[in-house]
Amino acid sequence: MAEVCKDPKEASEASVSENQEPESGHSAGAETDRVKSEGDAEVEEGELSTETQRKVMELLCDEAHFLMDDKLLTLLAPLEKEKQTVVKMDSLLCTLGLGEQDVPRLAHFLLKYERQQREQTEDVSAELGATHPTSGLIAPNHVVPALKSFLQQHRRSKESAARQHRIFHVAGRHTSESKAYWKSMGNIIYESKVKLWDDAD
Repeated sequence: MAEVCKDPKEASEASVSENQEPESGHSAGAETDRVKSEGDAEVEEGELSTETQRKVMELLCDEAHFLMDDKLLTLLAPLEKEKQTVVKMDSLLCTLGLGEQDVPRLAHFLLKYERQQREQTEDVSAELGATHPTSGLIAPNHVVPALKSFLQQHRRSKESAARQHRIFHVAGRHTSESKAYWKSMGNIIYESKVKLWDDAD
């Protein structure tokens, strides 16, 4: 059976389409590498951009949804992604006993945790001769363990700060009591006696 000849224009479009597919995949891979590279750089500097914090918080809200009320999630479903994230984040922070001031530190901790996990995985993969590519700032399966680790560290920091506060409070109280004691000792001898001794001298 004779092969049907394709229209030159169709053949040209098909050729272009075939050539563009690898470029699209390459472009997505390059974007992933760029995002991870930027995240690593910001972790090194210790300061995260607002955009990076937003992406990390979105992922956290998605992966820690089990900590939120189901009714709240149902009500938020019709809203835009950005608005959902804001409300979810407020609910999550309240549940975890954190405040808005803790968000930058939380985001930084999650990224640092991810980098450590990635380095360990790369070391093991190098020994086994295997590769385990990751995508995005944080691997989804690392989010909850990282959050748990952060909360443990946060709790230890609060307990340590509370102990320091108690120590300083007790020390300050003892200092005040000592001053009051020695001040009272200065008046233990009446002025009349002091005058009598002066006259005797």
